Amino acid sequence: MNVSAFAGFLLVAAVVALPFPVAVLWTRGRRAAAMLLALAAGLPLFAAGGAPVTLASAAVVASAGVLLALTARRGWSFGRCAAALALLLFVLAAGAASATARQDWTVFFAARAAEFESLGGPANAAFAGLLKWLDEHLVFVGYGLLFQAALFAASVQAALFFGWLRAAAGEGSGPLPEGRFRTMRPPEWLVWAVILALVAWLVDNRWPSDTVRVAAWNGAVALGAVYWLNGLGILLCAMEAFRFRPGLVVLVLAMVFLLSQQQLLVLVGLVDIWFDQRLAAARLAEAWRTRRDRRNDDEDE
Repeated sequence: MNVSAFAGFLLVAAVVALPFPVAVLWTRGRRAAAMLLALAAGLPLFAAGGAPVTLASAAVVASAGVLLALTARRGWSFGRCAAALALLLFVLAAGAASATARQDWTVFFAARAAEFESLGGPANAAFAGLLKWLDEHLVFVGYGLLFQAALFAASVQAALFFGWLRAAAGEGSGPLPEGRFRTMRPPEWLVWAVILALVAWLVDNRWPSDTVRVAAWNGAVALGAVYWLNGLGILLCAMEAFRFRPGLVVLVLAMVFLLSQQQLLVLVGLVDIWFDQRLAAARLAEAWRTRRDRRNDDEDE
């Protein structure tokens, strides 16, 4: 892995891991410490691009952490905080990606594909083929994938920060934050974006156009991430409603991924547009407990 690729990996790791502690320090009033932590996140990148790259990386981490702290302090819900953070990360990532020459991306993907091919084995060969396909179709899916990564990172950071806020509120040091990851639900108006993406896909199939394909594919990839997270939240809510133990929750999630059924979460999330599955799961669980309690009472008699 060359220096630039390693620097990119470090920046991604910093953006995924550090906004939460920066937000905690900022909320506690230790703003100088928050800025120093953000600066420390950029120091490993000094060898790749010197002071400009270091300061730019620190600014990304600092802005993400401060935005998370400020939106939560204003009483924003979990979903709004995660969305705001995701949009910020996406705009910054899209700007950096757009400033990178297309040839540089081709060199990057070719190098990564060669590394996996050199390892041998069908799995590595398949992944190398995926990287080559991604290079050929980067303009059609690249921005959608960037939004996916930004949304996933923002959701993790918001979940950690809201968990900390909730713990702090339990100690009497602040108000209880609004919302959790599992109750986060896309706004209803987003269904129009789904419809537009579907129409664009149909138009591209009937009258092929690179311009329409860019919008259709990137939009579908981005929206897929939104509704995948919604489906995951519904699954977590259902397991909570039926009072699954933590070990069983982990087992169910592991089985979903091991059996490669995680794509079904997108469908679950989409169906939630017309049918509130969280409420349905809660009602079903309550009815099941009521029936169980009655059966136990009959057996006792």
